Amino acid sequence: MKLGEQYSKFIWMFDLAMDTIFQASSNVVTGGTTNAAVGILWINPRDTWSNIDMYEFLVHELAHTLLYIHEWRFGLFTDLSRLTDKSTYAMSAIRSQMRPMDKAFHSAIVATDVLLLRELVLGHKGQRELHPDTNDLLPMILKSIQSIQEVNNNKGMLTEHASWLLSECHKKIAKIAYEKIV
Repeated sequence: MKLGEQYSKFIWMFDLAMDTIFQASSNVVTGGTTNAAVGILWINPRDTWSNIDMYEFLVHELAHTLLYIHEWRFGLFTDLSRLTDKSTYAMSAIRSQMRPMDKAFHSAIVATDVLLLRELVLGHKGQRELHPDTNDLLPMILKSIQSIQEVNNNKGMLTEHASWLLSECHKKIAKIAYEKIV
């Protein structure tokens, strides 16, 4: 199975957002994207990755890229200079660590997209190396969203648009969590 065959909208969105893909080796990281070069994807897959890991990697990095574009268009953070202030750190969904608000926010959104990919296309079963299993990832996302919202309530770090995006993620994740319980 190829992701584009399962979900044709992915190809359209990926091709629209990603202009360049290159492979370069690293013993430390598996690739990524950056807001300093939006549309460029560095990939360094591990030999042990399954197709599922590759699909989740592509969706993960596409989500980052789309958030960079959202930030340009709408703004996500009220004061970029305060992102390095430790009092504005929040829990990251994927790493489960306190991180700067922009990193925690990206992590919550990206992890939600990975979970939605599983829910709508890939299924939740199967061996995964890149991201935690659904039963672990689901509460990690909920904890991250709660942490981000608490910091935002105290420090006012998110724009209205960013708060809306986070709220939409929370609704989708809460629905998946409820359906897994019932």
